[in-house]
Amino acid sequence: MFRLVKPEERQAVIAFLKKESDLNLFFIADIEFYGWDKDFLQVWRDDTKELHSVVLRYNNNLLVYSDDCSFDRSEIFTMIRKYAIHHLSGGRKFYDYIKPLLAGKNYHTSTCISAKMKRLTHFSVAGKPRKATADDARKIAESITTIGEFSSYKDVPLEQTIATIHKSIADGFGIYYVIEEEGKVVASAATIALCSVSAMIGGVFALPAYRNKGYATSVTGLLCQELLSKGITPVLFFENPLAASIYHRLGFVDFGEWIFMDVHQH
Repeated sequence: MFRLVKPEERQAVIAFLKKESDLNLFFIADIEFYGWDKDFLQVWRDDTKELHSVVLRYNNNLLVYSDDCSFDRSEIFTMIRKYAIHHLSGGRKFYDYIKPLLAGKNYHTSTCISAKMKRLTHFSVAGKPRKATADDARKIAESITTIGEFSSYKDVPLEQTIATIHKSIADGFGIYYVIEEEGKVVASAATIALCSVSAMIGGVFALPAYRNKGYATSVTGLLCQELLSKGITPVLFFENPLAASIYHRLGFVDFGEWIFMDVHQH
């Protein structure tokens, strides 16, 4: 049975999640950045003497991590209904454990490879990449929303995307590197989650007319270089084989899988 984490248990929960800190980056980043028990964020643990499972809700997203998958699987679906969860995610072990209860449900599932970098390999810098400021938010948003792979932006008003990117950079949660040409951002890479030990890389793109120039490699490489200099491990998820080849050349090494499930009942 899951219960809300008590104040005196917080450090123990963080220590538990850090046993696989790269895999649990989203958990740790949300907790460190936002704190606990917000209206949009809650953290539960299994109600047993030894801590084995943690569940985190961030708005309509539910993340699950367990080192032994001994919890009652039906409780996850109770939470999905209670909090109107749209997206459920977790590692391969969690997915394999909960998979039998997914039978007959029309849930879209996608599997991403998890990769991390301990050392950046040599790469050539192309174009004129630079670190972005909050003032670049509009140009970044205007470009990223045209990329077909980032379909999640289609249903979000442009001004909202601009505001989100601006706040992320201003707060220090989002570190962006960009290449700007002809008055527009033609390539970018960013941190989409950041904690004391790891950072999730995302939003990597080069506009179609500027591909095959090494621009995406340049902005990603410089971003990773900054993170590593601060003792932070760059982590990313990918599905695209072409992206995989770029990341592996930079020094990323695969270490697991993360499964995303769309559980929104339309």
